[in-house]
Amino acid sequence: MNETLPRRLLSPAILSSLEANVAMICFDRQRRVVDVNDLFAKTMKYKRDEMIGLQHHAFCTPEFANSREYQEFWTRLFSGFSTADKIKRVDARGDVLWLEATYMPIFEGEEVVGVVKIASNITDRIDRVQGYAKSFQTLAEGLNLQSIQGSKEGNQLQETMHTIASETAENQQTFETLYDQAIEITKIADTIKEIAARTNLLSLNAAIEAARAGEHGKGFTVVASEVKNLSDLVGSAVVEVRTNTETMNRQIMAMMKKIEASHLEVESSLATVKETMQRFTAIEEVAQQLEQQTEDFRSFI
Repeated sequence: MNETLPRRLLSPAILSSLEANVAMICFDRQRRVVDVNDLFAKTMKYKRDEMIGLQHHAFCTPEFANSREYQEFWTRLFSGFSTADKIKRVDARGDVLWLEATYMPIFEGEEVVGVVKIASNITDRIDRVQGYAKSFQTLAEGLNLQSIQGSKEGNQLQETMHTIASETAENQQTFETLYDQAIEITKIADTIKEIAARTNLLSLNAAIEAARAGEHGKGFTVVASEVKNLSDLVGSAVVEVRTNTETMNRQIMAMMKKIEASHLEVESSLATVKETMQRFTAIEEVAQQLEQQTEDFRSFI
């Protein structure tokens, strides 16, 4: 059985199948093409005989061909190690294509005399994947930009809301002070009204005493009359002041309630802004993760 297995693997039918379905190319120790099948030549957009004798670097990008990595690549092959990878190459027209390739040393005894490469064209697949990666990156950049702009506007709004809340609190404190002063004015008005009432009573008593004094009390009667008039004026003024003060108190109380309601609305809005800011931060983090995953995805392919 051990004797028949190599013959089966090397049968003409299997070799013919490989020749027809697998792109293959062979290089010598000088990295020159010594053999290539039609499928590989077609993949690279060459005629088969056009490739014979060409150096391997003719199919590479200049960046790779002139790199230290390129030299290490061949050193490893000539040391007897195979390598497999997705590689970028250049066809006869100068267009970039992607191959999934395996390079294998060819031995004669223990000596490496050449390298055979089998490959399949995966350019369409890589282009699609890179297209997806680019779309992901564009999406990530858009999300990141929107989140940054949203965060900036949110910060500005938050500062404005803080300012409004501070001014509202100051206004409320001012109205509370005015209300307290109005209460004090009302108390003073009540005191003045009481004094006016007593003055009026004193004027009445003086008028009575002046009437009893007859002719000698006429001057006193005039004074009592003026005192009464003054008392009446003071009383009227006090009533008006009290009425105005009470009206002002009611207006101040109404405004204080509105300010308090506005302050509560501002506090609620501020909490909403903070929550929105946290969401923008979360979106920004997701965008950054998506962008990083896109880069990882590109490096993987």
